[in-house]
Amino acid sequence: MKRSITMIADDGKGSYERVRVGARGILIRDGKVLLGHERSKDYWCFPGGGHEAGETLEETCRRELEEETGIVVRIKEEYITIRSCFRERIFENHYFLCEYEGETVLHRTPEEAANDLTREWVTFQEAMNIFSDLSKADSHPNWRGCYARDKYLAELLVSEGYGK
Repeated sequence: MKRSITMIADDGKGSYERVRVGARGILIRDGKVLLGHERSKDYWCFPGGGHEAGETLEETCRRELEEETGIVVRIKEEYITIRSCFRERIFENHYFLCEYEGETVLHRTPEEAANDLTREWVTFQEAMNIFSDLSKADSHPNWRGCYARDKYLAELLVSEGYGK
């Protein structure tokens, strides 16, 4: 059931010069959802990242989850596209429902390693609490839009019966 939503942040300018396309995974096991957590900054998000030329969005999602979390997934379906418009950019994230297939070696970027990026399984209530904490979101200019986007996603998943 693919759908799309556009969210415009308080600092949205109305015209955006750049679009960053990414793919993110939704992986649920035993009533918990997988999140990425940069421990050094205490920043959280659904794992995923930037789309590279020559890849399908599904390939981007699988690659990013393997690199960031060490988890190998099978893509079930695209769940939603969320366009977050803030500052001078549109962040277009394609979220895919995934199934766990196994594990592999982490291949974090130097920045991800420096920020101590790790994977964490949290309940949906914990995820909503994390993404509702605007004091954290205000500590970095891009976090507010990311947290609003991921909070919306967590609430939507709960409303549709995921995470039980």
